[in-house]
Amino acid sequence: MGVGFGIVGIWFLDKKLFGFNLFPVGSNGGGIDLQTKAWREIVRMGLAETVYLKLREVPRGKVTTYKWLAESVGSKGYQAVGQVLKRNPDAPRTPCHRVVSSSGKIGGFGGERVGKKVDEKIRMLRQEGVGVRKGRIDLEQYGFDFKR
Repeated sequence: MGVGFGIVGIWFLDKKLFGFNLFPVGSNGGGIDLQTKAWREIVRMGLAETVYLKLREVPRGKVTTYKWLAESVGSKGYQAVGQVLKRNPDAPRTPCHRVVSSSGKIGGFGGERVGKKVDEKIRMLRQEGVGVRKGRIDLEQYGFDFKR
């Protein structure tokens, strides 16, 4: 019998998950089905922590887009990034107000697409020196693309 190995515990900043054998089912004697709720939660937590850390690189006076942020963490899930930001537990240290749509439109904030929270996002951006005109931001002037 061969010796197997696998991930048996994962630690995402303030969250610990132990007791998982992450071999794909049927390989090397078992494991969990990678489609299970537990696995999806592990992946979501990993994406969230990665997105939050990457977003902290965006300086005051600049914005990034959901697309640029997703690509910077190796994802094409732009909407998934939006869902992660909606649940940001560490604002304003993790400045989700600095993320806008690829067209330069303000986008949502705090789970809202319009209203007081979006107005607050605009106010915060203006305080940081970002020009907002008619609900849009000039990405040529204020955009922060992680590839540059």
